Amino acid sequence: MTVKRAADHGFHRSMSMQSNERSQTTLDFEASEGERETIAAWLETPSVKRLTAHVERHPWRGTGLSVAGRFAADVERICGVSLERFDEH
Repeated sequence: MTVKRAADHGFHRSMSMQSNERSQTTLDFEASEGERETIAAWLETPSVKRLTAHVERHPWRGTGLSVAGRFAADVERICGVSLERFDEH
């Protein structure tokens, strides 16, 4: 079994993590075509058609931060039985 490091995938974004910013922050990201190609190669799948991320940052306990988010993707896969390609969300 091969374990792949998360840094190999090529989808990175930065956001401010300064605790003096007391407001809630919401960020939405979308992977570029090049990032999607890199991720598809990393996942060993034909293509990643769409990859988005929604991240929310909230103040937490005075000087801390709480960060939560979700990803959504449309990925082209290959059936292991028929070898037909299909889309997965």
